[in-house]
Amino acid sequence: MSALKKKSDCDDKKNNDTKSLLLFCGQGVSTVFIGSELDADVPIPPSARIAEVKVDTRGMDRPVIEIEFSSIVNLLTSSGTAVASLSFLLFRAKDNDEPVLVNSWPYEAFEMQSFFNPIRLSTSFVFNFCERLNTSGCFKYFVEVSAGGLLDANLGINNVEIAALAGESCC
Repeated sequence: MSALKKKSDCDDKKNNDTKSLLLFCGQGVSTVFIGSELDADVPIPPSARIAEVKVDTRGMDRPVIEIEFSSIVNLLTSSGTAVASLSFLLFRAKDNDEPVLVNSWPYEAFEMQSFFNPIRLSTSFVFNFCERLNTSGCFKYFVEVSAGGLLDANLGINNVEIAALAGESCC
């Protein structure tokens, strides 16, 4: 259940001001990770920033922010047993502060056996994240994706979308 509440749901009946709800649209970019048998031994997997949205909560009391992210993950393998894993990492930075990791989500495809024909697997990958903040300000949320353990597989991420809803928590 969302932390945003209608004014009528709040115990504070003294203030009848309506609370604003703002929508912020971000930008996403496509990326590709090329795998081989050697990539499984790389200790630090490659990463890419694939989405970013800026959220302005100045003037809000106890802001609540919901991030909505969607993408399409394409796995392509030509032979052997394919293994692929991704980590989607959501970061938040206030003004010019250092980014803070706020959550992460794994994506894995394994035991994709293809002895004679190439395999192409396209799946959607989405997440929603909601948090109540103690302070208002200008925030930047961004998603980085890291590939690890790519074995006989190539991964592409496209149709990347990110948006944010921001409102005040009245309770």
